[in-house]
Amino acid sequence: MSVFLFYSHYKQNILFSCLTEKQRQVYILFHIKGYKKVQIAAMLHIDERSVRRRLEWAQKRISKIF
Repeated sequence: MSVFLFYSHYKQNILFSCLTEKQRQVYILFHIKGYKKVQIAAMLHIDERSVRRRLEWAQKRISKIF
């Protein structure tokens, strides 16, 4: 494993550990898997506003760490 991949994996673990389960779920679906907010809302049986809110809170937490 290259140093870059190790660092990326380490950074990703720190990133995800700072989020709540709900925030992590929405963050992964949106930023990594590429789903749209409306699709995420339908998958999780929540309204789109909740998806936006969880993404906003996740981004705030991430920006404090990095």
